Amino acid sequence: MGFLFSQFSKPSGFVGKVVGWMMYKQNADINKWAMSFLDIQSTDCVLEIGFGPGYCVKELCETYEGVCVIGLDPSETMVEEAKRRNQKGVEQGQVKLVKGYAEEVTEVHDTIDKVLAINNITYWEDPVGTLTTLRKRMSEKGRISVALQPHEKGANDQTTVIIGDQIRSFLEQAGFKQVLVHHKPGNPTKTTCVVGSVSSVPLIANDS
Repeated sequence: MGFLFSQFSKPSGFVGKVVGWMMYKQNADINKWAMSFLDIQSTDCVLEIGFGPGYCVKELCETYEGVCVIGLDPSETMVEEAKRRNQKGVEQGQVKLVKGYAEEVTEVHDTIDKVLAINNITYWEDPVGTLTTLRKRMSEKGRISVALQPHEKGANDQTTVIIGDQIRSFLEQAGFKQVLVHHKPGNPTKTTCVVGSVSSVPLIANDS
């Protein structure tokens, strides 16, 4: 069980590649939903925390021409997979993917406009501290989208609601404004997506 848990938190080797593919299949719809709250523009610099095999990075580049994508992921296997999948973007300087934990965002030297984190905030050692650092690194038009679908044994829709409220608290403690919690039906449980802004400009709800 410990080995399997470690593969989901930090995939490695052949098993890690399989786990990465499983996570992509699991997260594909969630990725699109979470991205829809960010109002991404072609001039934006988007940071994805925990990019896994790089499918979402690829979709960002294909959907928003000109966007710069930065990624942090603790798994060397996933970094290699994502770079292979986004080779053109990497070679052109549009994509920068590095091995690192969320807490290492201080190593990112670009000004960040949008942040995306899917199903990994539970692995962060210091969520509030990391979110505070992220906010300070973001532009005035900055927005963050943190999504999570609980899969632990015994989890249900109420678990999702509780987690959503907890993530909202994290964002508010970190200084984000206009923090909104959204829920999306799903299996085995619904998914929560918590969205915050650097500025006080109201965010548009999108609960589709």
